[in-house]
Amino acid sequence: VVLETDLNVYTYNDIPWPVSDRDTLTHVVWDFDGPTPAWITNFLLADSPFETPSRMRDLTATGRYDNHQFDLIQDRRPKDAAEIIENNAP
Repeated sequence: VVLETDLNVYTYNDIPWPVSDRDTLTHVVWDFDGPTPAWITNFLLADSPFETPSRMRDLTATGRYDNHQFDLIQDRRPKDAAEIIENNAP
């Protein structure tokens, strides 16, 4: 159930091939009365789409997650050139 105090933020990132495009749906629940503070609006509309990829890039550069396997992420990269051709054939 989406209430008047709820907000769904959909972000779509058009990423160049061979990386797949990414989309994110964030559900935000306002827990106070009155107008939305400007800093929250600015964060959701301006800062978040830029800051998230930037911080992810910085985090991956630390090496902390090198060779780490996340169960929720499946590696769907092609194994070789033949698989790329097969997957992109008309």
